Amino acid sequence: MKPYSLLLIFFLVSLPAFSQTQDGRIRYQNQDLFLSGSNVPWVNFARDIGPSATNFTKFASIFAEIKAAGGNSMRLWLHTTGHESPAFDASGLVTGPGTNTLSDLKKICDLAWEQKIGLQLCLWSFDMLRISNGDGITGRAKKLLTDTLYTNTYIRKALIPMVTELKGHPGILAWEVFNEPEGMSTEFGWEFNHHIPMKDIQRVVNLIAGAIHRADPVAQVTNGAWCFRAQTDVTFDGVPNLNYYRDDRLIAAGGDADGTLDFYNVHYYAGNFGQALSPFHHPKAAWGLDKPLVVAEFYLEDSHGKPWQSLYRNLLENGYAGAWSWAWDNTTQNSRTRTVMADLIRYDAREVILEPRSGVIFNFRTEPAVIDRGDSTLLLWDSSNGSALLLDGEPVPGKGKKLLHPTQAREFTLISSGDVSQEKKTSVSFYPSGKIWTFLATPSTVAKGEPAVLKWTSSAGSAVTLNGEPVSEDGERQVSPLATTTYQLAATGGVTETRSVKITVLPADQVNRAAGKPVTVSGSEQGTGHDNPSLMVDENPSTWWTGYSTEISWVELDLTDTIAIRRIGIRWNANWAVIYRLGVSIDRKNWTVVTWQKAGTGGIELLDSLKVTGRYVKLMLDKRAKTTSGYEISELQVFGLKKTGTGIREKGILPGTPVLYPAFPNPFNPETTFRYELPAPAPVDIRLVNLMGQEIRILQKEVRPSGITTVPVSASGLSSGVYLIRFSSGRTTRSQKLVLVK
Repeated sequence: MKPYSLLLIFFLVSLPAFSQTQDGRIRYQNQDLFLSGSNVPWVNFARDIGPSATNFTKFASIFAEIKAAGGNSMRLWLHTTGHESPAFDASGLVTGPGTNTLSDLKKICDLAWEQKIGLQLCLWSFDMLRISNGDGITGRAKKLLTDTLYTNTYIRKALIPMVTELKGHPGILAWEVFNEPEGMSTEFGWEFNHHIPMKDIQRVVNLIAGAIHRADPVAQVTNGAWCFRAQTDVTFDGVPNLNYYRDDRLIAAGGDADGTLDFYNVHYYAGNFGQALSPFHHPKAAWGLDKPLVVAEFYLEDSHGKPWQSLYRNLLENGYAGAWSWAWDNTTQNSRTRTVMADLIRYDAREVILEPRSGVIFNFRTEPAVIDRGDSTLLLWDSSNGSALLLDGEPVPGKGKKLLHPTQAREFTLISSGDVSQEKKTSVSFYPSGKIWTFLATPSTVAKGEPAVLKWTSSAGSAVTLNGEPVSEDGERQVSPLATTTYQLAATGGVTETRSVKITVLPADQVNRAAGKPVTVSGSEQGTGHDNPSLMVDENPSTWWTGYSTEISWVELDLTDTIAIRRIGIRWNANWAVIYRLGVSIDRKNWTVVTWQKAGTGGIELLDSLKVTGRYVKLMLDKRAKTTSGYEISELQVFGLKKTGTGIREKGILPGTPVLYPAFPNPFNPETTFRYELPAPAPVDIRLVNLMGQEIRILQKEVRPSGITTVPVSASGLSSGVYLIRFSSGRTTRSQKLVLVK
């Protein structure tokens, strides 16, 4: 089976039915939207509206970038600290919105709407009581927060003029009262802030929300809670929480019956809060909230086992109303935000594209568009609400999918009607026979007579030969060259291709025993193209593995044989370990430390003249040269002699009986490999069974030669769970556990 076939299977398994409804969307421009975007959050902190010059060019650029990536909304901070707006008198009373405040804000909203971006306008932040602001700013801010006279003066003199001036502006998604006000509270406050009771914060939220609702009855109002500690009444990890922004509690604090929120905002940073308070590990319903919930701030980084690439879709699928990364001011975050916003467009465009017209076709595609004969493909389409669609003349729903088993190349036509009419085409075609997909030798360097495995795949219908001998389209063969040998694979059909691989035979002590062997790590930096640990043992110095950005990390290598190790080489990339330990073990229980480097310099480090025997090599990485990124290793090499025999044997297994090696990777998806070694030719029977002992499939049933045999295990047709590989040969019967995670 080809790699793209496995991807299609994974896609089919993971794709929910298009009829599935998602609760909790935000009503905006007569659409129920999932808010997809990012935080601006400012161009010039606390100075974007008011007397200082506003960088409208930068705002225009940001909004255009978000739109181009498929976003529909952003979150913008306004007064923030009160440094420049609104205007205050000497006593600390607000006298008006402030010079240029209204015109600046209107211009920014105009620029956003030119790109069809909706803005959530956040009035104030916890920064208004930041001690470093000085007594002048924090003093008048504290009066505004704690004295109803000062609060109402702000509302009357500044807030209502702002809301009235911008009433009905299409670029305004919602008004937000506070950004993380808990940070200036007595209950939760941070040490760099002055503190006030949460009841004062609740009162201000109530009064401002009520004033906005009366000034503009269709306006939506929200508030940005710092975490679920202040945004749910549900107890998690044994600690009681409290939703301070529940309707009855806000009204009780301020007395304004109109002063409630239309939807909630919550923030989440994985480094500050555990998995128990993670929106990525609980559906929206778990928090017991009766309003839509936007996750309005978070880093796009792996979060307690959830890869960053899945976070936006995770929230959409689990009932949340939106996702905004923090923030559009960082190259890495920008790139990742583009990726996840584009993923939502491809996955469920009608949830995120701001398009009030019916008849617009968002997506129409085959996936994959080019397949091997005998394989399947998906035909997918998506259109705006209210669209009437004809697929090759037959009526179909406005959004759907169809699994196809084509026998010939063909084209499909989708025609829509509604407010507008559109026609789009897509097609499926076949790869020609005779194409070679892969041809690999593992390892590519061996000692005289040692085994290596040739593995190849080709397109359906190909006539394939290996060094002139007919072989199957896809297959593998174990070889044991006595001298350096080049193997040639040829495929003919609609096209003709040839590929060759060379297995180099070296003196036994010069063979890199790490090449192609299983590697496990403490964590990898996802989405970089360098997150596969096998890049350390691919014998290619131009590739490298990047670890997760933590100081304490580790890398463990399984040589799969007991080796008398003489040399170990480490080729570092841009970020190396200044301090690290390197250990060797036979059983992964007892380790011999062969070096403790306390002044690593990077580059190539070679540990020579070693006299240690083991199967496992482990790098304990203790201190990075560069503290802002993960360790980077280009190559990890181990040189030495195989010990007599067939390697590490399972406890209680006598010499002369079959040896089972651990499947790798495990857990796995979409494929793992299981290896065993026979001391002499023998019949083998290998089956995949579930935990109830029911047979799932026969993996191998034949007479096999002596030596190591590799058996691939595909996730095709399997659901996530625990399985057993049941191995039988002669009087030997043993099992090994496999974990499939989809």
